[in-house]
Amino acid sequence: MTLSPDTAASRPALSDVASRAPCLVIHSNVLVAEDLSDILKGEGATDVLTGTDLAQAPLSPVRIVFVSGSAQLILESQLAALWAEHGTPVVLLNSIGDPESARRAGFHVLEEPFRTEDVTALLRSLRVF
Repeated sequence: MTLSPDTAASRPALSDVASRAPCLVIHSNVLVAEDLSDILKGEGATDVLTGTDLAQAPLSPVRIVFVSGSAQLILESQLAALWAEHGTPVVLLNSIGDPESARRAGFHVLEEPFRTEDVTALLRSLRVF
């Protein structure tokens, strides 16, 4: 597991809206998305949205984002700006491209394959629930 040096204490607090919003998992592999959804629900999420492509992500606040794909495309997306505006933690999963640019932008990076313990440790460090 690889985490950015960003900590819950150094990032903006989740807005009130984001703290009540659903969690979001975008991954091309439906089984990985389901695993992450189960882990999130086990940690206290009541609503988890999943999709296979960034284009399926809602343009509304979310509590935390797990997303796979091109780090550059994700960083340049309107969604990234929305997530930053709301202080939403974003976790890139095996992103294509330069993970360091994502870390500099305040995103977290989690390498696959990951263990449940890796995800729960990250969630707890971010104080998402």
